[in-house]
Amino acid sequence: MVACWRCGAAGDSTTAELRRCSRCKQALYCDSTCQRAHWPEHKRTCTKPTQSTATPVPVPELTVQKVVWEGVGCAKAKGNGKGKGKAAGGKCGGCGGCRARNLVVWLHGCGDTEQRLAKTAATMALPQTDSLSVRAPLTVPLVGGHEWYPSFEADGRMIEGVPGETRRLRQLARVRAALHRLVATEVQGRGWTHWQRVFFVGVGQGAVVALDAALSAPCLTGGAVAISGGCMLPEAHCPPASSDQAGTASTVELAHAATSTAVPSLERGLLWRQPDTPVLVTHGIRDQLMPITDARASFERLQAWLSPAACATWHQYDRGFGAFASPAESRDFHTFISSKLDLRQATLEEMSKDPDSTLIEITPPTRH
Repeated sequence: MVACWRCGAAGDSTTAELRRCSRCKQALYCDSTCQRAHWPEHKRTCTKPTQSTATPVPVPELTVQKVVWEGVGCAKAKGNGKGKGKAAGGKCGGCGGCRARNLVVWLHGCGDTEQRLAKTAATMALPQTDSLSVRAPLTVPLVGGHEWYPSFEADGRMIEGVPGETRRLRQLARVRAALHRLVATEVQGRGWTHWQRVFFVGVGQGAVVALDAALSAPCLTGGAVAISGGCMLPEAHCPPASSDQAGTASTVELAHAATSTAVPSLERGLLWRQPDTPVLVTHGIRDQLMPITDARASFERLQAWLSPAACATWHQYDRGFGAFASPAESRDFHTFISSKLDLRQATLEEMSKDPDSTLIEITPPTRH
């Protein structure tokens, strides 16, 4: 499933429902109106495809665990035989007041599975919000668990993000396409006309994937939260915007793009195109997997690319690798989310003031 690059309406690119840009053969639109409206932004990256760029990227299948919000308290809700309305935990099933208005996609770290973040989502119980905890498609060699892109060489050494390294970026392109397809299917199934109710939250390796999925989405999403993982792969190059172009760049290129002509364009650049995306980045000052100085430098590179409207936020905590290890961290997360959710509820605002009620710490798996 794919979506219009301007409005986010889902459709099928193999039929007349969505039309491809006649030049780049990648951008999809509902009609000429959406195409013309999006052209000022799209023209920065619209190029004629070469033989290599025309090669489709294989899209992996993703395993998903859903945490469905059970709407209660609607005036039309039917009870379960033991009471009525809110007291019975009933749902009206038709008015829309009991249906989730938002969607959070949770992405775990390297060596983990979707189970841990599914429990986190269930414990947080964000109002009017469904959650999808997604399992990464690759298995970590020898260690077990799953990863979004390869982390280790055959001899067990970590893959270094140096110029010329493309393995992780190639896999990131595949994961990006799979997540966008997953979200487009969910958006269409809910009858939404845009993606601004969708949020990506990632821990560790999933933090990089969450930011990439949100910033490269076909239209603006609700936001992205990156926890204990930095903002981008080291081999990806995000040049600082000049003073007169801050926040206007539409594509993040690799540092070695000029010498890697054999790599398809989708994999040579992160293809970020949503500089207005709200972003929250958090990290532990005692994190030994990624030093706090490296994480901060990664955030500053990202911040230089984002527009002022994104209001990119950085928080650091006295912890190692992990997430939601303190009331302050939980409070910061809820404050960020509460300001972005559709139909913001007083309940969520109270959660941001009293994070202890939803505190659940995420500790490192066997390997990050």
